[in-house]
Amino acid sequence: MSIFKRLPLRGFLTVGIMGLLSIFLAQGGTALAAPAGSQAAPAQNATVVVVRDITPSNCTRTLASRNLVGQAHQTRTVIHCPAGTIVAVLHVPQSEAVAKHEAYVVMPSAASSQAQQTQAGKQIDALVAETIARMQPSAASKPTSPLASCAQRQQTAGGNWNWSESGKTNKYYSTVSWNTNTDCTIYVYNSHLQGNASPFASYWGSDRYNGWEGQRGCIYVGTNSYSWNPQHNGSAGHSYQQVVWDGSHCTVFDNSIVVNVATLND
Repeated sequence: MSIFKRLPLRGFLTVGIMGLLSIFLAQGGTALAAPAGSQAAPAQNATVVVVRDITPSNCTRTLASRNLVGQAHQTRTVIHCPAGTIVAVLHVPQSEAVAKHEAYVVMPSAASSQAQQTQAGKQIDALVAETIARMQPSAASKPTSPLASCAQRQQTAGGNWNWSESGKTNKYYSTVSWNTNTDCTIYVYNSHLQGNASPFASYWGSDRYNGWEGQRGCIYVGTNSYSWNPQHNGSAGHSYQQVVWDGSHCTVFDNSIVVNVATLND
């Protein structure tokens, strides 16, 4: 059962989830998470974090693939982006989240400890993961077999995407490239992000894949082009994500975008 499930008002209830979350039930049917050590209900109309799908209906990704053994030519496939491909992590008034019946995480104050800020970040990451999993349930249920055998392949997937804030729209192009091994594991050897239009500042914070995270150091994107080698080995079938922020510190106090660049299939 989702830790962010909307429930009717029954006073309030505190529940421990893996030592990280305290869930309070608030009028409007929305569960909210409070920072560790906080025993009081959040301030009236506090700033909270919500996760919203901003995947446009015309979004597509292109997959280029070629076998490394016995096949010289490359195949290209255009894939429609499912809901949850691009999600925005936004700071909004609590009243707005309640009115929209959205699950949310209560923000710590600017004077909160680093531990509280770290915990809030984990709570937000959990809400992001829950939101994407709800929209793309098949992505989290891929069966695996240690006896499976795969062709050695080299694949690259990605596409164009936008991020709008306050009437301004940044435009980006990103890809991820990986090899498939004969045991059906994958090796990620390139992650690329290109800023094509930048009316507001954004920063590349990290890449993520099935619990792994590679830090990019909060790099200013603008209209720059960046590539790096994650050198990550893992199981196939999960979504490779790039995380971009609108603040130069890439912290919970900034809005952000999580882009599911591609599912790294075997």
